[in-house]
Amino acid sequence: MDRFNELFEYTARKPLTPILNEFKEWVNTNDEQKIALLDMFYDLCKYCRKFRENEAISTLHKQLIEILPKINCNQVSITNLDPLINSAKGFASDRQIWIDVISIADSLSLKTSLISTDPQTSGGPQKSSNVNLMRDFAEPVGYNKKTASLTEALKAELTGNIYKSVGNFWEVHFESLACSFLTTRIWKSYRDNGQCGRDNVFIDQMDEAAMRRWFYALHDRYLSQFLGDAEEPIRDEPVVVRSANNPKLRGKFSYTTILTQLKGGLTSQKLDFFIENVALPESDIHEWREVRVVGEFTCSSGQKGEKAHQLMKYVREIFYAQPLRRFVHGFCLHKNHLELWVVDWSGGYSSGEIKIIESQEKLVRALSSYMLMSDEELGLDSFVRYVGQHAYITIPDGDNTGEQIEVVPEPVARPVTIYSRGNTCYQTPDGEYLIKFSWGNDIKRSEIDALRLAKGIHGVINL
Repeated sequence: MDRFNELFEYTARKPLTPILNEFKEWVNTNDEQKIALLDMFYDLCKYCRKFRENEAISTLHKQLIEILPKINCNQVSITNLDPLINSAKGFASDRQIWIDVISIADSLSLKTSLISTDPQTSGGPQKSSNVNLMRDFAEPVGYNKKTASLTEALKAELTGNIYKSVGNFWEVHFESLACSFLTTRIWKSYRDNGQCGRDNVFIDQMDEAAMRRWFYALHDRYLSQFLGDAEEPIRDEPVVVRSANNPKLRGKFSYTTILTQLKGGLTSQKLDFFIENVALPESDIHEWREVRVVGEFTCSSGQKGEKAHQLMKYVREIFYAQPLRRFVHGFCLHKNHLELWVVDWSGGYSSGEIKIIESQEKLVRALSSYMLMSDEELGLDSFVRYVGQHAYITIPDGDNTGEQIEVVPEPVARPVTIYSRGNTCYQTPDGEYLIKFSWGNDIKRSEIDALRLAKGIHGVINL
């Protein structure tokens, strides 16, 4: 809630007491709560409009204005407002009142849209300013209990932080890769040599089984020779000639068929498609910690929105299992369209829909890129190194080799949402030290500076 601090501070100087007293007086003497709620929301709007320069508070002001006519026309169930009503009647703090109001405003705004469709000019996660706009997101009760509630919670969390049709998306995230020249060669070979063969023709009505066969045919015919130990193609079919300086294949296609195959996440999930490290041994059991890229596909255009939401659930699981990961690549393939995604801790960014029936160039090149990308290009964690059941963190020390410290592999604290500062803490096995990672905020004084000022105070952690 950092972005609302101005509002909290102003309310501390000018409490909500008159507004709350008026509300309680009305509901205690009248059965009709709607009028009291309308008056309260109207008064809260006046508080917010004083902060036009603060984007978060300005957005809240707009949301409250939109809620007023919905309450008046009975388009909002009073039960949706129960948390606020109970807080107002139960003498909750002004801060709690605002927290309830913000939560309700975010939830009701879902009815407008999850996804912004305005073309953007930013490359997305590459811009450091995105990090400065992050805020904390309180996890609702029952967040993980049901698929429907989790979907709604993720919608609330990401409302206003999903951007479709981002300008230069392909150029930033694929053309700029070190393997771009090779994926172009792979595409041309695919185009000129019968694609994936007569038995695996790409069409717009492929079911999951047919799509998987196409994926594996693409791998065997055009990618297998780039495996580290492959001296020649696995099959005697048209392939791209391998050169000494070509990057090696780093990923392999995988999928799950039952919920228990994926370990290390918050919830049980079944993945249509994902890419994991090629060096992993073949197994029916997989780890969220090893998922590099995630994908969803459907032959029904009516399920596009549902699949996008499902993709975000998977990204949440990846961030939970890989809390120091910087961003995640993903895609949704639906009928004759492809949508590429990059999701980081500030939100999601997509290419918009790409038509792929007439030409599968971007589909072939994107999948090839995912298999060839370096750890850096995939946004993987570069801080924690796992050796068997042990984990080690290297503390940077300028140009010198940093100190390597063993930590307990499981963090003592980590985020459970996508949109956050990514606060993650690891503890040393002896329990003496805590190592914290967090995305910074250029606007505020750093946490390190604050701890230095508080040095020597009992109960405050020592640097």
